[in-house]
Amino acid sequence: MMRFILSSGFPFPYPENLTPEAQDAISEEAHCVELELAGVVHFEWRYALTIQFTDLEAMRAAQELTGWEVYERGQFILAAFTDESEGYGHPAIIAGDKSYCGFILKGDENAK
Repeated sequence: MMRFILSSGFPFPYPENLTPEAQDAISEEAHCVELELAGVVHFEWRYALTIQFTDLEAMRAAQELTGWEVYERGQFILAAFTDESEGYGHPAIIAGDKSYCGFILKGDENAK
C-alpha cells in the first residue's frame, strides 16, 4: 500500500492581475501546501491520470478531498483532473481549489 502526496499547491484557478508582491506571497505559501491520499495501490498516467485505492472507503475519502470522478466502478479507481495551463513544464494536478505542481508516490510504512 502507498500514499499519494501532492505538493506545492497553488490557488486554482490562479488569481489574475496580482502585484509581484502578491505573486511572491502565493509562491512562498504554495511550497508548504500538501495533500496526502492514503490507501493507494496503483498509479498510472497514460491517457488519464488514474489512482486505484485499496477499498471503497479509501476511494471515497480521496474523492471527498479532491473532487475527482470515479474512473472505473468496482475497481476503486479515480481519475484526477489535470490542467496544462498550470504547472511548470507539465500539467498540474488539480484537487479541490488547488493546482499541485508535484507529486510523490510513497510506500506506507504502516501497511501490513
